[in-house]
Amino acid sequence: MYRHSPRPTGPWVHEHRFEERAGRTLASDRVRYAAPGRWLGDRLLVRPDLERIFEYRRAALRRIFGPADRSENTAGRGRST
Repeated sequence: MYRHSPRPTGPWVHEHRFEERAGRTLASDRVRYAAPGRWLGDRLLVRPDLERIFEYRRAALRRIFGPADRSENTAGRGRST
């Protein structure tokens, strides 16, 4: 678990999870934060950065480990609280 206080989100918690499924490893994330301006701040300020960050990581994991089984791929699908 990673705790951080970046701007503009204030404190956030980022959990990395690794789970064995059918002989493979499922990597997923959960990010909890409070966006300024609630849903509007999330949509305009925070969510675009998180999507960019997680897409970069998904691409890096695909380069290293190969394509994932799409039915099990949930990396980067954390939700704000």
